[in-house]
Amino acid sequence: MIIARFGLLIIISALEIAHSQPGPCDDLNKVVIGDEKRMYTYIHNYTTENPFSDDRLVRQWYKINQTIGDQMVQTSPGAFSCGTWYPIWLNGNLSSIPGEVFVRNVCLQSFSNECDQTWAINIIYCCDGSFIYELTPSPFIDSGYCFGLQEPYQFPGAFSQCQKDSGKVVVDFK
Repeated sequence: MIIARFGLLIIISALEIAHSQPGPCDDLNKVVIGDEKRMYTYIHNYTTENPFSDDRLVRQWYKINQTIGDQMVQTSPGAFSCGTWYPIWLNGNLSSIPGEVFVRNVCLQSFSNECDQTWAINIIYCCDGSFIYELTPSPFIDSGYCFGLQEPYQFPGAFSQCQKDSGKVVVDFK
């Protein structure tokens, strides 16, 4: 009985340590993108501006500033949208499950094709209602990820799955 309790205590301690490690939803583990030119409504002026070029982007977790809307555009926005020549958009739906990493494909829009190239990125729907994206470098110069949907993205009951406490596991040995 003592060995079983000791083993359970070790497992609980390991779970607490693993759960206490900061994740992508924590402020310390992401870079904030806030340039309004990344909005789908912004049309790039190719005669006077340099386009965003996410081919130089570092693969890491990014949070999009709420002022531009944190949802990645889910339809082809059109060439020269989002401050770049070739916008990158989400080819799929966002998840309604908070705290879980889900994989979605993105499309790079060219002048002749709405989905010229595609690759996968990781996304998390955080308990605060925001989306965090693990963006990867684009395989194409003068291309950039496109954001800016303003309406809140919330699902009834989705946040009931979130743990607002410290995440500690409580075991009753009655």
